Amino acid sequence: MKFELEQSRCNTILNTSPQLVPVLENFGIHTINVTPSSTPVDAVIVYSEFLIARTGSIVFSQRHNMMLYPSIKDLAKNVIVLGSARSIVPDFSSVCTQTKQSTKEENRIEEFDFDYDMIEIIRPTKEKDDSHTPANPQITLLLLVEM
Repeated sequence: MKFELEQSRCNTILNTSPQLVPVLENFGIHTINVTPSSTPVDAVIVYSEFLIARTGSIVFSQRHNMMLYPSIKDLAKNVIVLGSARSIVPDFSSVCTQTKQSTKEENRIEEFDFDYDMIEIIRPTKEKDDSHTPANPQITLLLLVEM
């Protein structure tokens, strides 16, 4: 990740996962945790709760503060998405099923068909050239190895 950030000349890096700060600093990657919504940063590091295999889509939700409001887009020209192998699901219906399952496991009394107030799904697009902007960012997915 550090090599990619250096190659892309990323000076201002927004980190949306506070638990990663010690790990990133250990590798010499200094980040910020807030930025004005009108000011794009060079790169943003985000965590995706679900990765949809069939469409190559990335799902961001409000659950556990994983979603960036109003959108993941327009934050930076480089978006580094962290995910785990267990977050890979075949399709969107699996996202709904897993959400209902976790609601039951957490012993919630509420009866919701879907656990999120907001959800954003980013689908891959084919680029004509290699120019990336905050409105059309380069997205890099890093799968985390869980021990």
